[in-house]
Amino acid sequence: MTESTLAPAAALRRIAFLLERGREPTYKVRAFRRAAAAVDDTDPATLARLVAAPGPGLRSLPGIGEVTERVIREALAGEVPVYLRRLEAIEGQPVAEGAAALRSALRATAIRTRPGRTVAARLARWPKRPATSAMSTSSSPTTRRG
Repeated sequence: MTESTLAPAAALRRIAFLLERGREPTYKVRAFRRAAAAVDDTDPATLARLVAAPGPGLRSLPGIGEVTERVIREALAGEVPVYLRRLEAIEGQPVAEGAAALRSALRATAIRTRPGRTVAARLARWPKRPATSAMSTSSSPTTRRG
């Protein structure tokens, strides 16, 4: 995006859109949309107080986790969130290539998902999906003769 300042909810929704476009798992897309809804439902003064508060702060809101909290903090600081910048860099590529590039970009982030597991470790187990076209390569179904 070309904007230098982005509202936290708008940044979260843009990330959700780009993840969905990159064919990432639905639970990730929902998590960012849920976080955007939580930010929308929170008064801006309360949001600023939670950002400044020690302890759980933003994570006390329903639907806000480690990554979404980081995105909100960066957006409120007047920056384009790092997560969004990585996804935006991939946006110009064709969808199949963009999904592969997204996976490699997420491997580099080393975000912890569970104790001892990183996104990179989870992505390494995923099978590589070949790019498919909308048209079938054979013009007629195969029949068994016997």
